[in-house]
Amino acid sequence: STFKRVAGRMAAAPCAARVKRVALEAFERARQDLGLLTALADETGIAGLSECFRPNLQMVALLTSNNIAAIADEVERFQHYASVDVGQLRAVLEKYRDPSAGFGLLAGRSAAAGPSRKKEVDAALKK
Repeated sequence: STFKRVAGRMAAAPCAARVKRVALEAFERARQDLGLLTALADETGIAGLSECFRPNLQMVALLTSNNIAAIADEVERFQHYASVDVGQLRAVLEKYRDPSAGFGLLAGRSAAAGPSRKKEVDAALKK
């Protein structure tokens, strides 16, 4: 469907070659927008429409959380991130692994969180 194509493009955008830098705020805004799209989809009553956005919403929620390593915990993943494409998550984390690459996400919300956030990402990538 058209909505699946839109959702797929949204999911692929951070890994696109033309995207060089991504700010944490962009993912936070995307999370809000995806929440609105999901709510709109639910209101339409079209069966399965909101499901198109679930993987993206869960991915953004995970990336903006303070616990990226939660994806490695089977119970946590099943409860909160079951729709996340692990391969796609790995691609995003690999692309922006180095905080100097401009991904505020990996550096955390403060400079002090940078080293611990990088260790968390490294641990998630190993699993």
